[in-house]
Formats: sequence, structure tokens, C-alpha cells
Amino acid sequence: MGVPISTTLNISNKILIISSIILYYILPIINFKETFHKIKKINLIKIIFLAIFCFINIYYFNFPNYNMGGGFFHKVSIILFNNDYLFFFSAFFSILVISTILEKKFENYLLLAILIIYNPQLTIYIKYFDPLIFIIFLTLFDFDFKKHFVNKSYKYYQFYGMIIFYYIGVYAKKSLLPSFIYNSFHHMY
Repeated sequence: MGVPISTTLNISNKILIISSIILYYILPIINFKETFHKIKKINLIKIIFLAIFCFINIYYFNFPNYNMGGGFFHKVSIILFNNDYLFFFSAFFSILVISTILEKKFENYLLLAILIIYNPQLTIYIKYFDPLIFIIFLTLFDFDFKKHFVNKSYKYYQFYGMIIFYYIGVYAKKSLLPSFIYNSFHHMY
């Protein structure tokens, strides 16, 4: 099956999918209270700019919906709703959260751009970013780990709750979903 070059090199696919993958990996460590407090303080112009940025990327998004990666949120959106709407919402939320916790530092945005162009092929699998996201957020990004993880009172509940959720997701993917996915996609083609 040939894939057009416009799909393979589409930067909008990479921006949306990789942003959602980053959120997927940092969910166990970010401080939800701090992040939502910062989101509430964002001025309207920044929200409009982020919304326009996301809508442009959503307009040009053309990632194939068959079994070729796309990250957790993309797969859940396809499996549950057979469309990308849930994924688009999670991508917008991911970009909003990432822009909030990176705190307007040029070095952070440069690293984020490198992460996006790091994967030049069509398929974007979550495993490509597996330990990389944690290592980069804890070492290279100017990310206040103490404020986001160490100082919060619910850190262990959040961390272990997300890890258990990830394991349940992996178990479901390996044991329950293959027949469901096969049956769903078999009827599509």
C-alpha cells in the first residue's frame, strides 16, 4: 500500500500526535492543580492563538486511521468513536497544557520542536518516545519537577493510579482489543 508523500511528511500530523503522546507520558508527574490554575490565568489572546494554531493543524491532519500508530489518544478515539474528534480535543488540551508548563522559555520550545521533527516517517508509535519523554522532562526541559511532583500531596495516588491505568490499557490492548479491532477494521475494507 503506497502512502502519499504529503501524508508522510505532514507536520500537522506530527504536531498533534506527538503533543498528545507527550501529555500521555507526563500525566503521572504534572501537578493538576498548578496546571489548571495557570490555564485559568491565560489571557484570551493566547487562547485564541492556540486555538487557531490547533485548528490549522486539525485542518491539515490526514493521519491514516488504520493500524499504524498514532498514540494512545488517537487509538482510543478511533476505537470508541471511529473518528478523530476525541483525539482533536486531547491534542488541543495537550498543546494547552504543554504551553502552560513550559513557561515561555526558548530552550523548552526548541526541544519541543526537535521532538516533533525527530520522527520523519509516517508512522508515529508511542514506543518511539517511551523513556525519552521522561528523560527529557527531567533533565533537559526547564521543568520544575519539585513544584509539579515532589511538593504535591497527592503525588503517589496520581503516579500509581496512572501507572495502573497504563498497565490495564496495555493488558486490554494485548488481550481484549485485537479481535475487536480486527472485526472493526475488517468490515471497513
